[in-house]
Amino acid sequence: PPVDEGTVALASVVNAMGGTVTLTRRDFDAGNRVVTFAAEGLGEPEGLVLHWAVVLTEGDIGWAPPPEAGVALPAGSEAFTDGIAMRSPFDVDGVVEIAFAADAVG
Repeated sequence: PPVDEGTVALASVVNAMGGTVTLTRRDFDAGNRVVTFAAEGLGEPEGLVLHWAVVLTEGDIGWAPPPEAGVALPAGSEAFTDGIAMRSPFDVDGVVEIAFAADAVG
């Protein structure tokens, strides 16, 4: 799907039910980045949860929890039991946004 100017489309996946999940990143002047996951065509997003983690440095092959500072977690986010991943619920519009401060991303 088309994205706004200044937004980088990173991925789009269509599932077997015909729904689409898109991933975009928007960079802001201060260096902050907002990563957005949007689910469309999946019906009501109630109960839909994003299971995610980060790679802390480029070239690193291991997953890690998000840094404690410089990340704005979506409301309702919880640490997964593995101590690495997070689970963030999609909002009523089928969107999850995660904001990273300039010094928290590479």
